[in-house]
Amino acid sequence: MSANILLVSYVFPPSAGAGVQRISKLAEYLIFKGYFVSVLTHDDHDLLQDNGLLGDVLADVNVLCVPFFDHSDPGDDSLSLDVKRFVEKQRPEIIISSSPTIEAHFLAKKIRGICSASWIADFRDIPSEYTSWIHY
Repeated sequence: MSANILLVSYVFPPSAGAGVQRISKLAEYLIFKGYFVSVLTHDDHDLLQDNGLLGDVLADVNVLCVPFFDHSDPGDDSLSLDVKRFVEKQRPEIIISSSPTIEAHFLAKKIRGICSASWIADFRDIPSEYTSWIHY
């Protein structure tokens, strides 16, 4: 495999917590399987940090940290210029968004609107107030 995969997640190293392990190990596994992996994550420096996790992030992962998690208007399809440039440069063929938080899925939906990538949404631990827009 050699597809470009974009992971969209609220947390990624050096942020700490259970969700970090899930997404960082997924990135590591995908690279091991031959995929090219990029990560779009939140730049919230107020989150618990563990710089020891940086060693787990492979040098082959392109990471962009941006303040994109604003769930006030999930219908707003606008993207920041930084995100647009990152997506254009990485040219993802597959987008994988992981929650919590639900904002990762809102962002992935917006990104899916500007590229022809397939989108896989990893819904887990979602508060019920955010589920009205999910259609199976």
